[in-house]
Amino acid sequence: LTFLNLANNWIGLTGDAGTASIAQSLQMLPALTYINLAGNKVGRSEDTGTMALGKAIPNCPSLRSFNLSNNLIGLTADLGTVMLGQGLQSLTYLEVLDLSGNWIALRGTAGSIALAQGLQNLKSLMTLKLGNNWISYKNGDGAKALASTLSSPTLQSATLLPNPLSAQVVQILNTGLDANPHLKRLSMILSDPNSIKEFFQTVPLRTTALDLSGRLIDQGNTMAVLMQYLTLYPFLTSLDLSQNYIGFRADAGTVALGQGLANANFSSLTSLNLSNNYIGRYE
Repeated sequence: LTFLNLANNWIGLTGDAGTASIAQSLQMLPALTYINLAGNKVGRSEDTGTMALGKAIPNCPSLRSFNLSNNLIGLTADLGTVMLGQGLQSLTYLEVLDLSGNWIALRGTAGSIALAQGLQNLKSLMTLKLGNNWISYKNGDGAKALASTLSSPTLQSATLLPNPLSAQVVQILNTGLDANPHLKRLSMILSDPNSIKEFFQTVPLRTTALDLSGRLIDQGNTMAVLMQYLTLYPFLTSLDLSQNYIGFRADAGTVALGQGLANANFSSLTSLNLSNNYIGRYE
């Protein structure tokens, strides 16, 4: 068997026994080159399934594509991510790794650091997807470890947003991206009034479409300041604020957003994208 696709089966919905059983079977499938376990709620109730996968994947040395996206890895604990990072070190032929849409680094930085260390051994890696996690949520240690991986000459595509990255962490990651001719620098993250001011100094007043997806950190008065600047753009017809953690830490950002849209002059606005935020998290 070389191809295994078990995507979108909710294997981890009621517990980790199913994930652990699949991990055990991987030990007897050394010829696998493709594994897809995306969308299975792995990590929903505990961390043992992720731990089992981390232990098992060294038994698949021929693996070239590994997809664990849209699970719940890291939600309950960080140890599974640590073991996953350790297991990745053996996959020297791996070309594609997708861990997007999980909760990596929510419970600490040990997992993201171990993951970054594992990635440094993947000499064949060409595509890396880490968006929609929590890297840098606790602090920037995981991002610092990741920066050195991004400079790998084989890496041709890296998706790191959205993650709750501070401006300082973006700068750290860009040091790695700058050393790789295949990758572009991360765009400025809008996390405070100063960064918002710097950003809008580069945006022409006659702009009609503004894409801020995955570039905003809703903290303090960030949303209130953003809405104030948006009133300066009377020709704006399309605004994308998706995937920005709006409402995650408190409801002040959601309130500022609603008040701004109600009170400001947005008569030209015809398209507004607020998907994949945390609006309504607080009642």
